[in-house]
Amino acid sequence: MKKLFLFLLLLGILMVPAFSDVLYPVYSPDLGTPPPPMPTPAPTMCGSYTPVNLNDPLVVSALDFLKQNFPALKIQQVKSAGQQVVAGMNVKLVCLMDFPGNSLMWELTVYQDLNGNFQFTGAK
Repeated sequence: MKKLFLFLLLLGILMVPAFSDVLYPVYSPDLGTPPPPMPTPAPTMCGSYTPVNLNDPLVVSALDFLKQNFPALKIQQVKSAGQQVVAGMNVKLVCLMDFPGNSLMWELTVYQDLNGNFQFTGAK
């Protein structure tokens, strides 16, 4: 039984080069077939902020949290939003805010913990 197993294993190892063109096709200009397209790289790095639709429930909830708990922040309009997965979720809102005499763009960050509670963590 061991001899049969070793024979089949050796046969399998020796047969791999014979079928390597089938398993791993070789593309050359002589064949007239173009190589397969390269996969498109992800637009963001792992751990970074990814863009989010402004109508996303997380964005709407974060904005409601800010308006209810920090009424001094005169948010006129949210221009863009992003989310970052952490031990919970960070939500970054780029907002047009009203200040006496002019409007300025601010980046507000809200953290949502795993229980769904929000915390205002930063503004710049």
